[in-house]
Amino acid sequence: MAKVPIFIWLTLILAVELLLQLSPLTGIALMMFGAPGWSVLLINGILISLIVDVWRGRLPRWVGGVPMALYGLYLGVYLTAYAQYVLLDRQVRAANFDQSIAFDPDTQDLVADHSSASDRTGLFAPMMVGNFKLKSMYEINRKGREQSRVTRLFAKPQCDEFRKNDFRRVTTNGLHVNWVFIRNVCGATFDEPTSRPLVTLSPKPNETRVVPWRVELQPIEITDPDGQSIRLTTGTMQLPTLIPMPVIGCTLISSTPRWQCFAHFARTLKPIGGEDHWPTTDGRAWAAAAALGLEPRMLRNVRRTTLSSFGEIDPSEIP
Repeated sequence: MAKVPIFIWLTLILAVELLLQLSPLTGIALMMFGAPGWSVLLINGILISLIVDVWRGRLPRWVGGVPMALYGLYLGVYLTAYAQYVLLDRQVRAANFDQSIAFDPDTQDLVADHSSASDRTGLFAPMMVGNFKLKSMYEINRKGREQSRVTRLFAKPQCDEFRKNDFRRVTTNGLHVNWVFIRNVCGATFDEPTSRPLVTLSPKPNETRVVPWRVELQPIEITDPDGQSIRLTTGTMQLPTLIPMPVIGCTLISSTPRWQCFAHFARTLKPIGGEDHWPTTDGRAWAAAAALGLEPRMLRNVRRTTLSSFGEIDPSEIP
């Protein structure tokens, strides 16, 4: 009896796995074990097994051209998308190049004005105070608040004191530098009016493009006390992964309870306008810091574990 080609077994496994996901009764259990991601391994396994089956003489030679053509087509799509990314990144870098605003932290206050930002814009003060040599930063017009709020760097004993006695007035936040949790300081945020000349960061609403890959551009304006301003842009672009990752499955949508199935190729985020920040963070903080001449924090005693990383900033940087 002729041996069954490998690709048939893998195709049957994929079909059964997809059918079981169609019903929430079995799909929820499979979802907990990451079933939508199984299709990545199974589909790539099917394509590779076609080549193996041809090599073993179980399939005609022309069948081996099918996976090679599909992988070749995907590689062409990937290279085209990556070329578009490089071009856009260079254009944004060129527009940002050599733009700067003079800032003196000893005589001026730095403030983020969120009046024209989108609701998705995150807090700039904790990011900038945490990652750069900046003692404090203000934020105004955040979610309709009239009072300006300041985030200031404090040594850990003072943070503990805030948590005990001033927790209603002061919000304390742990700080991270490039995903390293800083143990010897915290950022304390509380209401405080500005009192010195202001250098203002004004994040603008994100600009979304599809070219055909989704691009999210994040503009920001920086204005000095004399009204002189510059405009910078950072952002992210979704790119196909180097290895094709077709994700097929179903999931539970909790916002409007329903069982929803989907199929797409996994994508990866690449930063636009600089690679000194993680793609999932708001790159405008890093672009603004460069334009203002802020130096990055210096870490010491960094310890990395499987789940997290810990470290300290240089004691000379603690006020």
